[in-house]
Amino acid sequence: MSPISPAENRSLGALAAQLGLPALDLSAFDLAAIPSELMDEKLARERLALPLARRGQRLSVAIANPANLPALDEIKFRTGLETEPILVEERQLLDAIERYRPATAEVMLAVENEEAEAAEATLATTEEDAAQGTQSNAAPIVRYVHKVLLDAVAASASDIHFEPYESYYRIRLRIDGALREAQRPPPHLSRRLAARLKVMAQMNVAERRVPQDGRIKLSAAGKAIDFRVSTLPTMNGEKVVLRVLDSGATSLGVDQLGFEEHQKRLYLDALRRPQGMLLVTG
Repeated sequence: MSPISPAENRSLGALAAQLGLPALDLSAFDLAAIPSELMDEKLARERLALPLARRGQRLSVAIANPANLPALDEIKFRTGLETEPILVEERQLLDAIERYRPATAEVMLAVENEEAEAAEATLATTEEDAAQGTQSNAAPIVRYVHKVLLDAVAASASDIHFEPYESYYRIRLRIDGALREAQRPPPHLSRRLAARLKVMAQMNVAERRVPQDGRIKLSAAGKAIDFRVSTLPTMNGEKVVLRVLDSGATSLGVDQLGFEEHQKRLYLDALRRPQGMLLVTG
């Protein structure tokens, strides 16, 4: 998320001072700190209000419109907490809501309670099991990966990056050319996430020392989506990158290209030639 400009910062600060409200540059805020149990993504999108932090019975809520009292009242009603508005820049608020895509409560409960015996039993699927195709479609790790892929398609992402680091793991989506952090699953799931993706792409699960390439076909919203999958060994585990190939999303007829009639004739005449190259320049 890009920081606000000096002019935007001055304008935001002046409005906050006039109203007696605190102001915040959301680019300096870690979205992973948002209390997920209080986060309602639908409410955030509809009301343009984002819960940021809870302190006792008080909940700090980011808003861009200081007159957005109905949003604060609804959040107070749903959570039972006193709401404290924090003024933020609207562009940053929209970006933050778009980037925050919490995993399902069921999956996060399973993956975060590593030391709990029940969760351990649920997530104990090994890479050897995956290689033999014995994973159940009901396994949390399977559902989690499936949800990430479907969320990426729904967000019109062109790439999905699964990135392991020394102390954390993150999943980023490339949307409109910009990489945006989507989720941060627990880092101990790094090998299981990579193994699941490699199984889906029909790669060698046991091989982690060399790059591999594969392909995943997934049905989403009644259409087939292709993912080109590449793995790369790093010091902290395998990084996996998926290129989303949704042919239906870019399917355009000649009439939708915006050509004038004479340009359309020139284009079609050029297409009929048995050889050569078409250059569209500006």
